[in-house]
Amino acid sequence: MRSLLLLASSLALVPACADSSSSEELPPPDANADPNEVPTDRDALLPWLLAEPYLEWPAESAIHDSTGPHFGNVRTWVSPDLFSSLEDGEAQHPVGAAAVKELYGAGNDRRGWAVGVKIADAGPGEDGWYWYEWFDGGVVAEGNAISLCSGCHSGGLDFVLTPFPLQ
Repeated sequence: MRSLLLLASSLALVPACADSSSSEELPPPDANADPNEVPTDRDALLPWLLAEPYLEWPAESAIHDSTGPHFGNVRTWVSPDLFSSLEDGEAQHPVGAAAVKELYGAGNDRRGWAVGVKIADAGPGEDGWYWYEWFDGGVVAEGNAISLCSGCHSGGLDFVLTPFPLQ
């Protein structure tokens, strides 16, 4: 009985972090995507990601196994201001700092993204980040202070877990 209650309470959380649709039609890429301004709303972020302006940022050298719950193989890009903050060993990253993790599943074809954008200065242990994850045609997580994301990322330097220097 306890197992059924745990399952039921777990399933009750799914709408808070996932769309009911398993696949959404892709919008066109944002022709004006600015690599220095990562959108923090779902309607603008997916077209920005499809335009790939983050490919101008510093990145990990290759696709590798995820050390977290990000669907298998991954590769991360960090915005120039996040790169500088990591390089300087800052305890808090600047507002606007961002990371984009491409998600590949078990192969080498991109199937989604996980994104973190610093949106507010926050005290130690407080989540001042916008989180977004899209995989296999649907949003897995989206919003500020998402426990699904911040629960894992709280172990990083101001919620950033990407090893530095980038590998």
